[in-house]
Amino acid sequence: FALIADWYHFGILELTTVEGFQSDAGWIAKKMGLQKELVKIALERLIRLELLKKNAHGQFVATNDFSASPDGVPSEAIKKYHRQVLERALSALDTQSVQERDITNVMFAFDRSKMPQAKSAIRDFRRSFSKAVGGPPESRKSDSVYCLAIQFFRLDQDITKEK
Repeated sequence: FALIADWYHFGILELTTVEGFQSDAGWIAKKMGLQKELVKIALERLIRLELLKKNAHGQFVATNDFSASPDGVPSEAIKKYHRQVLERALSALDTQSVQERDITNVMFAFDRSKMPQAKSAIRDFRRSFSKAVGGPPESRKSDSVYCLAIQFFRLDQDITKEK
């Protein structure tokens, strides 16, 4: 994961399924708001890692139909990835209309012993959501790349622990 920890690697993989996708670094760079040289490096890396390939028509295609970062594994690379996704979400608050985005939350009291069940329910939701609104790559009619980021974290401090 450390080799593709920057958010745009997953974004490029998903972009390959968007209607009208062009296997051109310049087009990809413009569509994703990235520098062309950065896209070229990312494409080479994705091909080398066999996450991206060219089909018989010379078009880039992702070799896997689901892009998600690993969870439950402490890693600086994963932290970097999530930090970048959160920064993109913050930017969307200012740059996207409410018709283009949905950033919501709910706060509630929670029994921390249920964290494994909470993580499982969130993982199941992400997968079912992706299938329900995205569908399998071969039948998609996509025109954009979106990121579903669900944050579930503690807001209070544990004052029972001694420092």
